[in-house]
Amino acid sequence: AHDAKQYFQIIDPASAMDFSTIKGKLTSGGYTSVHELRDDVLLIFFNCFRYYGPHSALHAQARALSKQFDEQMSERMDNVRGMGGSADAVVFEHGAQWVGQEVRVYLPKEHERISGKIEAYECVDGTTHRYRVVFLDGNQEWKSLPNAHIELVG
Repeated sequence: AHDAKQYFQIIDPASAMDFSTIKGKLTSGGYTSVHELRDDVLLIFFNCFRYYGPHSALHAQARALSKQFDEQMSERMDNVRGMGGSADAVVFEHGAQWVGQEVRVYLPKEHERISGKIEAYECVDGTTHRYRVVFLDGNQEWKSLPNAHIELVG
């Protein structure tokens, strides 16, 4: 078992997060988007995974709770404009105007958000639209928009 004194030997103090900090940011208006709130909650889980390791009961409990959080967040935010759900699908204008747009893509399995840029647009059959996202590490994937796991930055 880990000792709380070891926490900052394992977790970078710059990436530490806790629920009282989240509550303070909510109370003071410190969040500019729901994405920022979600990122902070997921950071708590990610730090728990790193601190306790994959074989601990706390890791398993945090994994289950983070999955439930992801599901609830997706369900609750589906009808909120700007969150990539069904509310955005009816008003989203597809096209090459998104090429060059910076994005952050949330990877639920890894509990992290990675940055990238839309580098290409393709209309496959008149109804299927795809955007090639190139990530900072050089990897790339075709994604559909709007998407609850993709935040358009800026």
